[in-house]
Amino acid sequence: MKKPLALIVVLLVVICALLAFTACNDDSQSTSSFATHFDGTCQEKGFTRYTLPGGRYYDVYDKEFGDHVYDDGTTISAQSCTANGVVEYTCTLCEHKDTRVSEKLGHDYAVSTSTATCTQAGTATYTCSRCEDSYTQEVTALPHIGDGTILHDDNGHWQLCKYGCGTKCESASHSFDKTFVQTICTEYNYTILACKVCDYTYNEIDYDSKLNSHTYEAYTCKFCQRDMLLDYIDTFESKGNERSNLIPIKSEQELTLLFDYITLFHLTSDNKKYFKLEYVSLSTDSNADNHVMKYLSKAIDLHTAANWGLSVGYPQSGEVTYISAYCLSNNTNRDYSKLATITPNDYDDDIKETYTQLHSYQFDEYPNTRGASFENFPYKKRNYQMTVSTSDQLFYAFEHGYTPIARDGSIAQTILNKAKDVSRKIIDDKMSDLDKVRAIYLWLVKEVQYDHGIVDAQEINGEARVWQYCSSYYLEGVFLYNIAVCDGISKAFCVLAGMENIKCIRVTSKDHAWNKIWLDVDGDGEKEWYATDATWANKKQTLSSKGTNEVLSVDDLLFTDTQKAALGQSANNYKDVGCDAVTQTNPYSHVYYGEKMDDSCDYVIESEEEFIALFAYIAACVASENKAVGTTVTVDLFITVEYCANSEAIADAVKVAFSKHNKGYSVSRTVPSSTDTYDGVEGYSFTLYITIR
Repeated sequence: MKKPLALIVVLLVVICALLAFTACNDDSQSTSSFATHFDGTCQEKGFTRYTLPGGRYYDVYDKEFGDHVYDDGTTISAQSCTANGVVEYTCTLCEHKDTRVSEKLGHDYAVSTSTATCTQAGTATYTCSRCEDSYTQEVTALPHIGDGTILHDDNGHWQLCKYGCGTKCESASHSFDKTFVQTICTEYNYTILACKVCDYTYNEIDYDSKLNSHTYEAYTCKFCQRDMLLDYIDTFESKGNERSNLIPIKSEQELTLLFDYITLFHLTSDNKKYFKLEYVSLSTDSNADNHVMKYLSKAIDLHTAANWGLSVGYPQSGEVTYISAYCLSNNTNRDYSKLATITPNDYDDDIKETYTQLHSYQFDEYPNTRGASFENFPYKKRNYQMTVSTSDQLFYAFEHGYTPIARDGSIAQTILNKAKDVSRKIIDDKMSDLDKVRAIYLWLVKEVQYDHGIVDAQEINGEARVWQYCSSYYLEGVFLYNIAVCDGISKAFCVLAGMENIKCIRVTSKDHAWNKIWLDVDGDGEKEWYATDATWANKKQTLSSKGTNEVLSVDDLLFTDTQKAALGQSANNYKDVGCDAVTQTNPYSHVYYGEKMDDSCDYVIESEEEFIALFAYIAACVASENKAVGTTVTVDLFITVEYCANSEAIADAVKVAFSKHNKGYSVSRTVPSSTDTYDGVEGYSFTLYITIR
């Protein structure tokens, strides 16, 4: 009975203790608790203290002792580039020892080198900054590297080493693109082989292909632009230097080309040419129909190389056995060294006569798209070259289908560079040939004044005027001084058109020069000859309030030989050689306005709506240009008789169209004296004068 009783007593004690503990922790607000851990050491265990509500707590100890507390350590052996370091640490509580190893540092090398080139090796020395350990290695020679400029010969292409040792880099054989050329003149078919990597090209000629003949128009092949003179130039050079070795002339064209040769290369009386006309039987009888001068005079008129005369001579008795010819020279008071040397700056004040150009709303803005370094001019693709020194040789080269190669330092080189600058400024490569011709025409009109004074001058600075010495008759007048007469202007037209590879010739009458151009104007794919005259496009006009000015006229942009002849002008040269201008077109239909209105309209006015639109364009120009009060600008136009039957109707139409817009300007007009007819459409050509108010 004792054992059960004892167990009961123990149970009662436990129950009482639990009741007491529960009573001690009884809290009417909360029964939560939180724990905080205290780390132990190598001498004492750590524990977690649980804090109860009311501030009471109890601790629960860790099973293991804590970590040693080591000091900062003692270095046993130092760390170096090649050896590990050893450090011994001692516990501050129990003297326990712990040894730790630090990895070796390794060398910290600095490098010094000697120069290596592509032809010589160098060295590199490595020295440790901590322990001065050092070793040296050889640096191999640099590889040859090309300088970026590709050179070539017939066998291949390469670059030279950029280090200057002369070694060829990246050498390779040519890899070709092939273009077959079907020739149409007296040449064999050929294939152009152009290397894909470099500029090397050559032609593979098919000598088994059929030869065809040149088709000459205006002494130049219309297909390949070969000058007819090339067929004769060897003969002209090798023969005719004395009477015993005459040049045989077998046709009028050959005689014309001989005169071209003489004037082109300035043959004087010291190196005249002797020849005989074999295509006619000549007599010195001045009353005979076949008098020698009849043939010579015509050929002199037809020759195209320059615009000064030739001197010809022949025996005055008996059958004509020889004829001699040469250019004007010192023997006739003409000195080639003085050609084009008298400039407008040299004139006496009493012969200076130029007039201000009135601005025209038909003048397009310059596109300036090619850039100052542009060199890819179309003329460089021509098949034939000609070395030139003088301005007239430059003119002839462009007129006759050559690529001119200007001698360094020559006046031809100076003028060619000036012409390139003009072309870069006024031509856009997206233009059609017609667009380009219009741009050239308008540039010559706007930028070149007509030299009225030099035409009538009898003396210059007290000396008799020699017109061959005056720059206004040459390309010099146009490109160096912007003052010229018809000779210089027509030559400049040939140069600027020729630079675009547009066939253009200069035609002359007794007292005037203009141009003919070969164009596809109507878009049918066939080119035809048209005449153009940039000299007459600048008409001298006296206005009551403005005095005398030059006024642009579109009327001479494109016209026919018949229209020119009706004005009393007929070309002496280029007769019967396939360059007749017979197709009529309305020049006003090839000049446009409306850019400021995002519209494109020509200057052929056929309705009130068109005329109102033109005045809207003028108003937009006036509003945007901020010109000074009193400034006068012009508009040249063509109005059909279907819209306005007479001058009175034109006056009324002007008033109506003008009344529709801002009156920031006043307007007057010329009175047309008669009608013009283009392509069967009759109308009036006249000019509006717009004065800013």
